Amino acid sequence: MKTALRLFRYAGIGFLVLLGAVWLLWAFGAVWHFNFLGSARFALAVLVAAAGLVLPFLRPRRIFLAADLGMLLLVTLVFIAIPASHNRDWVPEYGRLPRCEFQEDGRFRVHDIRDFRYRSETSFDIRYRTDDFDLKQLESLDFVVVHWDNMEGIAHTMLSFGFRGGQQLVFSVETRRDRGDVYGAIPGIYKQFELIYLIGTEADLLGLRTNYRHEQVYLYPTNATTEEMRVILLDLLEKANGIYRQPQFYNSLTSNCTTSLLPSIRRAVALPFRDPSFLCNGFTDRLAFRLGWLRTRQGESFPELKFRRYANPKVDKAPIGDDYSRRIRRDTLLPTALEMFGGVLLNALPEPFSMEGIYDETGEVSGLEYRYFRYSYEDAAGDLTRLTGNAPLEVRPYESLWRSDCYRVEIELTAKHRQRPRLRVLPFGKGKIDKLAEP
Repeated sequence: MKTALRLFRYAGIGFLVLLGAVWLLWAFGAVWHFNFLGSARFALAVLVAAAGLVLPFLRPRRIFLAADLGMLLLVTLVFIAIPASHNRDWVPEYGRLPRCEFQEDGRFRVHDIRDFRYRSETSFDIRYRTDDFDLKQLESLDFVVVHWDNMEGIAHTMLSFGFRGGQQLVFSVETRRDRGDVYGAIPGIYKQFELIYLIGTEADLLGLRTNYRHEQVYLYPTNATTEEMRVILLDLLEKANGIYRQPQFYNSLTSNCTTSLLPSIRRAVALPFRDPSFLCNGFTDRLAFRLGWLRTRQGESFPELKFRRYANPKVDKAPIGDDYSRRIRRDTLLPTALEMFGGVLLNALPEPFSMEGIYDETGEVSGLEYRYFRYSYEDAAGDLTRLTGNAPLEVRPYESLWRSDCYRVEIELTAKHRQRPRLRVLPFGKGKIDKLAEP
């Protein structure tokens, strides 16, 4: 019994020490980001960290522990007291906050819908519009996932609502940055950015990403019913109005582009969206597929769905026009040879992986690219040699920031898909590599 009590006591002390260490680390970051202190905040943050480490070891211990606790409480109270603001020198992209006027019989009017026209990522014409909508005309809800720099685990997420007649209304929760701000995930924890519910057109919010930033945009139709769409849309409009009335802070963990959308979705859809996968929001489309929220063809796998719903090749080689929303919804079809050969790999190779298309200058599919994670050199060489027989095969690992075994599998076709596909396993990264050496 005494041994159990002693172990319980040690466990309690260990928990308190861990809690104190996390609190001290947070307090160091909070003081470091106390902008109202100017450059003095850096020295003060170091002082807080040093005091937090030293005070618990001084005697009389209770007094110094109380002083340490009081210091941490003071930092916390000052942090809580920092107010959000609408009055800053905002960058042009976030110059206006959208708002909604609710009218009778399910009609509503949205003010300051962003509809910029771009010449480049940083050069654009600032345009806002005011449009009227009718809930009875609501027809579709699409889930948008945007990757960049080939990062699978991190993404930006949006929702796009479609109305009869072709109107689209996109919601994107973002950091409202002023001219002195540079986005970062760590500063985003410490009240460095305000929150904005951007409401815009697809030609702006999606077109910027497909045609100018050249990020990877995936547009997934959902299985949401009309009533579920209405509940989600109305809740998002109420949240946008709430931000318009009272500024709020963005938080990289609790109030980001994905976690800010989830409460609205949960109001309508009885799905377990509290899954830890949402901490790595780049996998939210895979999770939504597994939960049955995405509209698919019968027997369709997630890589096949993701390939079909990849928006960039359908639009990024042409100017953004009035038909942008229609073009990004076209299905990407595989040539017959690719469909047959790709199907073998889809059914034979292990997950997790994603599938991308390789496109020629006309935007047509000329090849497939598979990306694998936690897939060893021996497994890659063995599986692909077994599947392809005498097809050319080259394998080399790529040292990733996140994991050591990452491969890109690329299927190349020649002579307009009439010859046998040529298959290579390449390092996971941008562009093609002609000469590869085995490890």
